[in-house]
Amino acid sequence: MTEGISGWRPDWANPLGLNDGPSLAPTPAPVRDPFEHPMPLLPQSLPRTALAPAAAVPATPAARDAQVRVSLDAFRQAMNAPYHTPEGVAWPGTTFQMSTPYPMQVTEVPRNASALRLAIASAHLDPADAVDVLTARGSPEAIHAVTQALIDHGQLPPASEGDLDSRVRLMTFNHGIGVDCAGYVQQAYLRVMRLDRADAGFRRSNEDLSTLGARGYTRVGDLASVRPGDIVALGPPFTPPGFRSEPGHRAIVYEQHLASGGELGELGAMGAAGARMVEAGPVRIVQVDSSWGSGGDPSMGGVRRETWWHCETTGTWGWVQQRGPAGPGSLETASTPLAHPFAPPFGIFRGAARP
Repeated sequence: MTEGISGWRPDWANPLGLNDGPSLAPTPAPVRDPFEHPMPLLPQSLPRTALAPAAAVPATPAARDAQVRVSLDAFRQAMNAPYHTPEGVAWPGTTFQMSTPYPMQVTEVPRNASALRLAIASAHLDPADAVDVLTARGSPEAIHAVTQALIDHGQLPPASEGDLDSRVRLMTFNHGIGVDCAGYVQQAYLRVMRLDRADAGFRRSNEDLSTLGARGYTRVGDLASVRPGDIVALGPPFTPPGFRSEPGHRAIVYEQHLASGGELGELGAMGAAGARMVEAGPVRIVQVDSSWGSGGDPSMGGVRRETWWHCETTGTWGWVQQRGPAGPGSLETASTPLAHPFAPPFGIFRGAARP
């Protein structure tokens, strides 16, 4: 599932009447530096400006890459923070959501609008943060605060709907709470690179991370030169007539390396396609973070790290397509990642601010 670049909906500028009712002034919280706190606790303040410079920038590229990976781990953990429920602690992970709802949400989300508005008021988000949550671009702190408020207000589905984690995911899905791929990637990039939106060249609204090459970002043509923090921009794939169109996808690189003997063995065990990649070799592994499309199933998709394989001889890309909550499906291959367009203007991009 790779859908996920949602657009800003102007009619959602104030979808729940956020200027009416209880005050939405932000709740003060301690400011934490994600480089000093690689596994931050929530709630945290909602950053408005660039983070303060790190006390010391590592001297070597390898050390700087390691620092970026630590911060990517911190951000992913913040997006997958636990929730307190009457039945115990839940670790559901943040679900995938687009500002344009899935068909099964068209009636459910409006039906829950009143409960969502109350949760946003209880979370003390300012209007801008509230709109970000409502348009699938919320920060991990804001998403966590609203989700916890929904639980506290008794919105958790009954036990008949499944296990605890699944019910929290169903609850957020039915209230339209989650993050899309572009929302996840741009926030991760800003925090990792310690930038504000202006310095990164990002728009305040409707930022889908397209046309990066025209905004001062360099397309990295050699996969071996890709570094943690680089942005992956995939185009929308071909859609046959009569089928629902699928948008492009965005991800942020966690790391890449040549596959070890053990990793090649694992790839070869995935079936004939994997064995062919191993036989042709060499194979490079690329790990990326994003929020992945769910196809309208709240048990699937959402924030996670995925592994891609690339055979440098044949140019074949491989990935494991998620098939359901029970686990991943089989290895799939194509000439581009996820069978999405990858040639310019798409590709992997690096900003000028990369240390």
